[in-house]
Amino acid sequence: MLTLILQYKYFILLPLTIIEGPIVTMMAAFLASMGTLNIYLVYTIAVLGDLIGDSIYYWIGRSGRDTIIPKYGKYVGITEEKILFAEQHYENHLWKTIIFGKIVQAPILIILVVAGITKTDFKKFLLVILTITIPKVFLFVLLGFYLGKSYSAVGHGLDVSMVVVWIILIIGFIAYKMLKTSKTK
Repeated sequence: MLTLILQYKYFILLPLTIIEGPIVTMMAAFLASMGTLNIYLVYTIAVLGDLIGDSIYYWIGRSGRDTIIPKYGKYVGITEEKILFAEQHYENHLWKTIIFGKIVQAPILIILVVAGITKTDFKKFLLVILTITIPKVFLFVLLGFYLGKSYSAVGHGLDVSMVVVWIILIIGFIAYKMLKTSKTK
């Protein structure tokens, strides 16, 4: 993935953030810390990718409500009663449910699809997602950026350390040779 970002930069960043936002965001921010990418563009593209990805799952659920669920829902335990319960839950607890899903990450795809199945108002859904996505992506960008800075600092420190070690070894070798030569005379 890192190779793709290095090669195609911003052109590949959006599709990758739609598919796997947090990891790609941290990688791109890491590269931005080294001057390869622009940190502001990374942040903007990552927010946009997260919103698009979440919206896709919402619309999958929304379109499946009238087409797939009536036909195949019974095979996976989706009943009209469960949909009505979910509608009521999302009406009363949309913010809490999506925040929980975004923090825990594991159930988020189901939560987003169910938001579509329950026909949650898309504007309300988008407002919740945007409100959560902006700080979440910011944290991943910061984490990736400062990990990159730390990596650079450690790498630079190791470079300097290696030079110092080589200088000490060379001086030690020269001193040893000089002492050995002076004892033989």
